Amino acid sequence: MLDKDVAFKLSDNQITESSIKHAFLLPPDAIVKLSYQENGQQIDCRMNETGTTFLLPDGWSSMQFHVESDQAPSRPSTPADQVKNNAPVYVPIDTGDLILQLEKYFFYEEIGDNKACFTVLSSHYAISFNHGPHQTWRSSPDEKQTSVTICNQEGQKFETKVVECDAEIDFIVVHSDVPLVSKPPIIEFPKKLERYILLGYPEINLKCAAKPRAPEAMRSQSERKVHDKSEESLRCFKSLK
Repeated sequence: MLDKDVAFKLSDNQITESSIKHAFLLPPDAIVKLSYQENGQQIDCRMNETGTTFLLPDGWSSMQFHVESDQAPSRPSTPADQVKNNAPVYVPIDTGDLILQLEKYFFYEEIGDNKACFTVLSSHYAISFNHGPHQTWRSSPDEKQTSVTICNQEGQKFETKVVECDAEIDFIVVHSDVPLVSKPPIIEFPKKLERYILLGYPEINLKCAAKPRAPEAMRSQSERKVHDKSEESLRCFKSLK
């Protein structure tokens, strides 16, 4: 184990091997092992398919991990290094690896020559927009519940049914009896100053951008309405997970 403590600022349960080498001043060809303790046992972290990123276990944000390497740091650790490493280390994003990690959660529906994006929420649920071709969809069995076929990136088809529609927030949720993915994504509420990726935006935002600014009282009432609706929608998402 390397005799040095480093705090990493991560947005999810992954950390690249290159960022660990950089933080611990290890040469590029060093072999690195990342592990943690559980029930008195030292357990090695798994890596992604390309062998470039460590996958951290559930509860990773409150855990301490141990780094081992077959090579020593390129130069001795100095007091200046120790002061520097007390601050969080922001890990650079490997774009190619990020795409490989995320694409399994991106599904699509074929609409003629076009495709509509669906993003996996959990093993059996995916979400999409409610405007355009989706605005006539129904989620209640009493209203002839809408069925839709969605595909993963390999073209495998999944039969789903709409279980939630919300025109105001602009989303629909579909359910599949068959698991869409073997391992669901980790979903957490965003934090201030945290990086994020915007997959798209609802049509309603374009309309709002062209509207004149509302009076303060009217705007506050509208914001409260959207906030209350958003909280209701988030509770719905939690129940689906």
